Amino acid sequence: MLNPNRWSLIAGLVLLASGAATTVRSHDVYVKASNTKFFSKFGQSIAMSGSTLVVGSPYEKSGSAGVNGDQNNTNGSQTGAVYVYVRNGTEWVQQAYLKASNPDIDDHFGQTVAISGNTIVVGAPDEDSAAQSVNGDQANNDQASTGAAYVFVRTGTSWVQQAYLKGSNIDSLDSFGVAVAIDGNTIAVGADGEQSGSGSAYIFVRKGSTWTQQARLRASNANNSDGFGSAVALTGNTLVVGAPFEDSRASDPTDNSAPNAGAAYVFGRKGTAWTEQTILKTSTTYNDNGDLFGCSAAIYADTVVIGARGEASNATGVNGDRFDNSFNRCGAAFVFRNQDDNWVLQGYLKGKFPAAFNDFGASVAIHRDRILVGCPGDDLGIPNTTEMGASYLFERSENYWGFVSRLSPAAGNYSKAYNNETGTSVALWGDVAAVGAPGEAGSSTGTHGDISQDGQSDAGAAFVFYVGARIDGVAKTGTTAPGGPSIVYSKIGDASVDPSAQGGILFQAAVSGPGAPAGQTQAMFNLDRFSSLTWMSMRTGTPVGGLLGLPSTAKVSSLSNPVNTGSMSRGWFTAMVGSSKVVFVDDQSTVSPVIRTGQLIPALGNRALASIREVLPATHTDQTALLYTLKGATAASDSGLLIVDRTGAVVNATLREGSSFFGMGSATFGQFIHGTQVHSNTRFIAKMIPGPGQTAKDAICTPTQATGITQGDLAAGTSAGERYRSFLGLGRASIFGLFRATLTNCPTATNEGLWLDSGAPVARKGQDIGNGIKIARILRVWGNDAPEFLLHVVLSGTGVTPANNVALVAKPHTGAFKIVARTGFPVPDMGDPNIKIRSFAAVDAATAGGHFILLANLSGAPASSNQVLLAGRATPSDNPVPHVILRKGDLLHTALTPSSVITGISVRTAPDVGAVATGSRRTQVNAGWATALVTLSSGAKELIRFDLSFL
Repeated sequence: MLNPNRWSLIAGLVLLASGAATTVRSHDVYVKASNTKFFSKFGQSIAMSGSTLVVGSPYEKSGSAGVNGDQNNTNGSQTGAVYVYVRNGTEWVQQAYLKASNPDIDDHFGQTVAISGNTIVVGAPDEDSAAQSVNGDQANNDQASTGAAYVFVRTGTSWVQQAYLKGSNIDSLDSFGVAVAIDGNTIAVGADGEQSGSGSAYIFVRKGSTWTQQARLRASNANNSDGFGSAVALTGNTLVVGAPFEDSRASDPTDNSAPNAGAAYVFGRKGTAWTEQTILKTSTTYNDNGDLFGCSAAIYADTVVIGARGEASNATGVNGDRFDNSFNRCGAAFVFRNQDDNWVLQGYLKGKFPAAFNDFGASVAIHRDRILVGCPGDDLGIPNTTEMGASYLFERSENYWGFVSRLSPAAGNYSKAYNNETGTSVALWGDVAAVGAPGEAGSSTGTHGDISQDGQSDAGAAFVFYVGARIDGVAKTGTTAPGGPSIVYSKIGDASVDPSAQGGILFQAAVSGPGAPAGQTQAMFNLDRFSSLTWMSMRTGTPVGGLLGLPSTAKVSSLSNPVNTGSMSRGWFTAMVGSSKVVFVDDQSTVSPVIRTGQLIPALGNRALASIREVLPATHTDQTALLYTLKGATAASDSGLLIVDRTGAVVNATLREGSSFFGMGSATFGQFIHGTQVHSNTRFIAKMIPGPGQTAKDAICTPTQATGITQGDLAAGTSAGERYRSFLGLGRASIFGLFRATLTNCPTATNEGLWLDSGAPVARKGQDIGNGIKIARILRVWGNDAPEFLLHVVLSGTGVTPANNVALVAKPHTGAFKIVARTGFPVPDMGDPNIKIRSFAAVDAATAGGHFILLANLSGAPASSNQVLLAGRATPSDNPVPHVILRKGDLLHTALTPSSVITGISVRTAPDVGAVATGSRRTQVNAGWATALVTLSSGAKELIRFDLSFL
């Protein structure tokens, strides 16, 4: 056994772009208006969709109208404006300057903004027109503060106004546009002043380019001054409307004994009809006066977050004590989740430094399993400061919310942040958080300004933070490597993630430096899944004389094939020692030799191994299965599958060419072709020779029996006479083997398919997967424990062209296919329909949990950002749509790289050993983690692991 000086540095365990959870995370991009002026309140509202950021500046003073007009026109006063920015890598560039088509004094255009894809809606709650519904007379200013909303659409990079929206029964002081939301072709607009302040919400829908009003919604317990419509949030057929001044207690919505406790109302749409489904309150039994619950709202899928800026408890973090009301208007946010049509309180969120008038919850945003809460009165716990503001990021794991970090541009520069009111507005999309600070006083313009230059009081600003998936730096070229003095990583090689969902990684790397002389420049490293310590398992030049009968002077000359087996924390790899290939195992305390070529194996008739073709986990993770050939044996008995434990003791040597085929008469094994692990067992393909002089047939087997799937058999689930011609690959799906085979007696267009070794068909070439689209060719497939499947296929049929004919398709064991990602189509989760997948660069998937990663090359994006790494879960019953993890051009933040631009991404999957995945060889993804190699602007390369637990 070997036990070198191996323990090393901590492996950079951090949260990408969010810092340690107890520190303030400063901004990555400082965004200003292109025409910065005092008291413009830029950042009063903010919204984001994909790579587009929208910032409202409701007190901007230009008198220009329409899109990209004269920003220096000073003929207006508090007319308002909206600024549109698009992201290219880490750069944000202004794309448009939007103004109302009828700008007027004190309209406050931009008080609210929302965006969905290529459509923006802007609220102007103090617009004075008496027009009603859609595209009425904009020049009529007869009714003060009736309010309006404006719709803009983008074609390419150009924006135009598409509609001018008003309520159907508009009146003075309605404040229509005080809140706006959009999802696809539906817009919601709040009018909290309507009918003596009881409030309304309006729904508009688009068909083609025409908008019409679909509904006007009122609270079921409407009362004067409730402020229903102060906040709106929309997704699909679900609308949430906030009424922060509603006065009831939870036990009785008509009991107005809790002034300004607040409420939120959930509406659902069926067809074209909207109905109120439930009323949300801070508690099912009691609500405090003045909580202002419903002052803000956000929704994503089945989760709603409601802000209550007036809530007064002194709790901190998540799910603290709610009943000590010692801090007036400290604020809180409440998270509800829909469970079987019941909205259940899932989280109670608070800031880190509770204090009076923090206004935590003044703004909220949610995307996937993250919530961002604005706290514009936060002083960050620093005495004698006022309203610097911050925002707080929370993340859900399983059904539990946890605090991640506090985002504040004030980090290290507090004196410049007084009265910034950062967090007045917040937006969240993927790995990007955006925060508005309308009180900020900087005098710079654009996105590259000097934050230290002030002098424009209340000009306002927005701050962008990159808060991507949890990403750890594992190893980086040019940084210190463990295992000896003066060693640095010089090149990162193959890596394997353990399948336990804990994140252990076995990886190769070249090393250099004074401590890496000639002959000692390659090494195998192991990242411990629990401690996050990295150590050197072995390096070239390591003396191994005497082990397994090797010569006394033997040294390791090369290393390869890391295979990580998970729950027993076994890292297997191979090394060349002279002419011998040696299999080693690292059990996290010692590195031990297991078996080698040239070694005499008594259980194989004292023959020596000539080759070891594959190293696979066997019946459990303390064993390995080896496809081998023998020296000195006849051609009819020189191959087999040998199962050994980590000490090298033989567990099963009966699976050998020429030996009895599971006692089936005179049948014997022929050549062994391929193997894979299946649910704590091994499947393999071997030749079966029925009897002397008879033709060999391929058969699928386990170590103890034939599965009954044999070449020439009738294929399950096919037409009469169709038989298995050949087996092309093996994989796993739950307790079953998964195999790909070609067929006889059928047309070429349908002569290939996938089956479980239980006999159940999975998919077939030529099969229609919906809407006339067919599988033209199966490239690879992965199965998971459900069992459910992820197929990498070439398509044919309706609407398929060479530019859009490759796809990832998810399929349950019994159920319909669903396309997860497809070339020629927009990138899922990116929100920009102009950026499309050009090709798949790499795909890999876990055999447990269904997690997968996709590295895609993009069209419609500049060269600096034309790659994206996506991750998803091939579980059609949930939502298999992948999410963006990293994109070329992003900033990487790890302990090894505080901040650097990503210039390239690669995923090194194992060599393909068949169309059905790669067995349990080297995998880049498990049920909790995945790996990738990124190239940085400095030229360095960094091996990273990223968390998939949010999927």
